[in-house]
Amino acid sequence: MKHMAIDHLEEDIWTVYPRQMDPVQAHIPCVLNRFTTLSEINVDANRLVFASGLDSPRDELENALKGILKRLDDWKSNLPTCLTPKNPTVPQSLSLHMLHHAVVIMLWSLLKKEDMNSENNFRITREAARKATWIPP
Repeated sequence: MKHMAIDHLEEDIWTVYPRQMDPVQAHIPCVLNRFTTLSEINVDANRLVFASGLDSPRDELENALKGILKRLDDWKSNLPTCLTPKNPTVPQSLSLHMLHHAVVIMLWSLLKKEDMNSENNFRITREAARKATWIPP
């Protein structure tokens, strides 16, 4: 995919609203390029995991997710300085990192092993069933 040139134009500024502070560089191309790349990884991951509609064997799923995790790690390690967690220049930087973590959590939660025989699972299921059958007056 084609990305915007990282030119940091002087007119691309961001100002805190409603407080009046000195404007700062908006880093619009940086944010947009990194968001686009992260979205591409997310779409590829979702297609890989969910598009077939079939449950993959756990080891196949784990291997596929390792490839996606490598891409996510590369994405994070190749962030421009203006978007790193140690140098958050604009609030969109936080949004990018939150999306990154959400994608990682979503993908790796698929590999979480659950003890299907746990008493806690049975209790939660019974409570959910009771709540589902209760009809408010």
